[in-house]
Amino acid sequence: MNAQYLATIGRIIIGLFFLAAGASKLVDPAPAAQVARMLEAGVPWPELMFTLAAACETTAGLCFILGLHVRLVSLLLVAFTVFVSILLHAFWTFTGEERTVQMIMFLKNIALAGGLLAFAGFGSGKLSLDHWFGRAD
Repeated sequence: MNAQYLATIGRIIIGLFFLAAGASKLVDPAPAAQVARMLEAGVPWPELMFTLAAACETTAGLCFILGLHVRLVSLLLVAFTVFVSILLHAFWTFTGEERTVQMIMFLKNIALAGGLLAFAGFGSGKLSLDHWFGRAD
């Protein structure tokens, strides 16, 4: 299969991941548990940060799916993902089964950051709005 199509499929899958994460926060009828977890982790203004995270993930997911500003969005998502991982999935502060769960979440996010760095380096590809607008390499 052509690398261009594989990269496009990968970009869309990553976009769907972030879109789903953000949208689930936006429609969550009772976000209190997530906000409480953020407060417990020391996140300042957890209600505001929860809303900003939802908006960031949703917008970034859409940008990735459409192939719009992918290099910039990739770098912003790397910073967001690493920050969230260190702050909310600090597995080294947990014990027992929760330590394992948080370690898996942390490592998943770090692997995702690696994939995002690839898109920051290679761009969105030919099957994207970036390319259509003449911004892709």
